[in-house]
Amino acid sequence: MTKEAIATIWKALTGSGKAQGSSVNEVCPACGARVASPRPSIREVVVTTVGGCLLAVMLVFACWNAEQWIEREGHRILDNMVWHEPLDTWRL
Repeated sequence: MTKEAIATIWKALTGSGKAQGSSVNEVCPACGARVASPRPSIREVVVTTVGGCLLAVMLVFACWNAEQWIEREGHRILDNMVWHEPLDTWRL
């Protein structure tokens, strides 16, 4: 095999010389318009990260509160139980 044949096979396998950052779906299949997918700005990344962290904190807090409530209600149910001795006879 020659170098050109190897290069041709390599280009066919790796995407025929496309740039690494280009996406496959650059054109809308329905209307044929170019679809631009700009990179998010630093501000958007920071806002998304902070929002995700706040959402995670609220979820952890809600789960912790639910666990505490279930624990309290479980003790309340068990505290209200009254023990009755089994009846030896059915005559009262």
